[in-house]
This record gives sequence, C-alpha cells and structure tokens, in this order.
Amino acid sequence: MKMLYSIKNGEIEYEQVSFVMGSNYLITFQEKEGDLFDGFRERIRLDQGRVRKQKADYLMYRLIDIIVDNYYNILDAIGDQIEEIEEGLHENHSEFIFPRIQKLKKELIYLRKALYPLRDAISALAKEKARFNDRGMNRYFADVYDHVVHLIDSLDTYKDLTSSLMDIHINTQNNQLNKVIKVLTIISTIFIPLTFVVGVYGMNFRHMPEIEWVYGYPFVWGIMILMTLIMLGYFRYKKWF
Repeated sequence: MKMLYSIKNGEIEYEQVSFVMGSNYLITFQEKEGDLFDGFRERIRLDQGRVRKQKADYLMYRLIDIIVDNYYNILDAIGDQIEEIEEGLHENHSEFIFPRIQKLKKELIYLRKALYPLRDAISALAKEKARFNDRGMNRYFADVYDHVVHLIDSLDTYKDLTSSLMDIHINTQNNQLNKVIKVLTIISTIFIPLTFVVGVYGMNFRHMPEIEWVYGYPFVWGIMILMTLIMLGYFRYKKWF
C-alpha cells in the first residue's frame, strides 16, 4: 500500500509499504527512514495499549489503520485547495486557476489509484481470506474497510467539485471574453458612422455645398457628437453596458 505524508507544490509525498504476515510474525518493508509509525513504535516500547498482548494480525491492523487515517489529512488538504481555488475564481484570479486545477486533478487521480486496490486488499482481510487472520480480527479490518470506502466516497465528491471548478473557470473566461468583445463591438459601432461622415467630407470633389460654408467644420463636429450621444443613449437603454 501507499503511505502518504503530505502535499507540496501539487505533488504528494509518499512511499511504498509492504506487509508480510505469518502466524506469529509481521515483516514490513519501506523505502526510507522516518514514517507515520514513530509514535506507535514508542507506545510499543513503553508497553502501552493492547499491541504487545495481541498477535501479528492485530499489529498489521494497527499499522494499516494509521496509514489510512493519514489519508484523511491528505483529503483535508485537497479540500482546502478546492476552497482556495473557489475563492480565486470569485476574485477573478483566473490566470492562476487553471494550473492549480490541473494539479488538483492529478492528485485526485493518484489517490484513486492508491485507494481502489487498498479497498480490495482490506476487503479480503475482512472476509477471512487471509490465512493467518484471527476470526476476531474481522471486525477490525471491516472498520478499516469502512474508512477506505468513506475515503473513496469523499474522493468522488472532490472529483465532482474539481470538475465543477473547471466548468466555472471556463465560464468565467468566456464571460470575460464576451465583455471584451462587447466593449470592442460598441466602440466599433460608434466609430463606423463617424468614419462614414469623415470619409464623405474627406472626398476631394470641387462642388461640395458644405465646403464653402463658414460653419461647415463645427457643423460636422456637431453632427458626429450628436450621433455618438444618440448611440450611447440607445446602448444604455438596451442595457448593453
């Protein structure tokens, strides 16, 4: 099984832990020193609790239970990430959201790969398929199995929330793009008739009535300003901005 420690920079720190259990012994294999069992080892040294009075299967149950309990801490950390991303969406920090959602999805996929095989393995222990499993231990492994099932349910919930965050992010981006397009469209709509007026009076025809008129220049400016105000009033009336 995977022993998970923490999440740093979108990466889950973990190591592989293997158990070999016999009728009166338990051998564990780990990849590095330092783990979640330090406090539990100290309790064994001080003869605290039931461990030294029980068999190897109870010891394995306790070790597995410690690992599974720490999965809750990892899921809590993922839940905190989801809340931070959601707050970022509300604060329009969209440029930083997409990479974080991608990392979050990667973490959830990894947890899924770790939890589903673990569920099957503990289910076998809880159903007396283990050769050296004492019948009285079934309820303990069944309790760990329930924890793993609960973790999987929480994982599925977080997966749905992550998908929702992605949808919200995409919708937010689309809304921002639509606002930009709306502003550009309004600006273009205002300047199109103004460009037409300027183009007409920019033609070099000799016989244009307004060219010889003293008030021609301010008259054209007045027409263009009036057209702009009319269009802005119309857009405002339509609630386009």
